Amino acid sequence: MKDLNWHEFWLYILINIKSLFHSIPPLLIVILAILLLAGLVLVFFRKGVEHKRRFVWLLLLAEYVVLIYCTTVFLRPLQEFSAINFRPFWGFHAFLTGQNAVMAEKILNLVVFVPIGALIGVANRGLKWYHVLLISVLLSVSIEFFQFVLKRGYAELDDVIHNALGAAIGFGLYKAIACIVCSVRSIKSCKAKVV
Repeated sequence: MKDLNWHEFWLYILINIKSLFHSIPPLLIVILAILLLAGLVLVFFRKGVEHKRRFVWLLLLAEYVVLIYCTTVFLRPLQEFSAINFRPFWGFHAFLTGQNAVMAEKILNLVVFVPIGALIGVANRGLKWYHVLLISVLLSVSIEFFQFVLKRGYAELDDVIHNALGAAIGFGLYKAIACIVCSVRSIKSCKAKVV
């Protein structure tokens, strides 16, 4: 890859985020939308608000994971050979030597897993950060494994690290938003009691 200036660097990231989901066949999107709608209909027949809420978030998480597998493994072109890179943080070294495109790919790996961390947190409120980290590492390792076995990309430890970091950021954002919502709700209930 050629070296990118900062403008090209951010443009590369935005274009790749957009193209991630353009590679998904429309039929798959329709099938996932039908499954989501069917799941939402089924939710209304279940008892308990908490079960309904959790089911919807788990369904969204499952669909997002399917999309991630499609864009990172199954819809990628077949390569002649596969390789494994166990060197951690090699992307930072490449970035420091002026290879900005490599760093852009590492940021993409991070950004793609932010929703996974947030969705895991929303769907399972009792989970701790290390549970989310373990789930995201297992998911990322499975993606790297399939990329290697199916010759759909290079299996890299760096990708697992950045994916896990992205999920941790997503979980942290969920926790921060949940705390803000909780404090706003408690302020409103306090005001209602005073008035």
